[in-house]
Amino acid sequence: MHRAIGDRRGEGNGLWHSALAFDQLGDREQAIARAEAALRIYEAIEDPNAANVRTQLTKWRGR
Repeated sequence: MHRAIGDRRGEGNGLWHSALAFDQLGDREQAIARAEAALRIYEAIEDPNAANVRTQLTKWRGR
């Protein structure tokens, strides 16, 4: 829905929250994929949430 109306921040938020949900369900691969998609959006719109997503991706990847 957010994508359809051009709400980039909403789209990023939706992806990020679904990433967190997938992680809670034990699907780290899907969590990382969705977090990476959210990060691309956050970086494109210069959203401060990008820093949080980067930090979590680093933890999930075990770096």
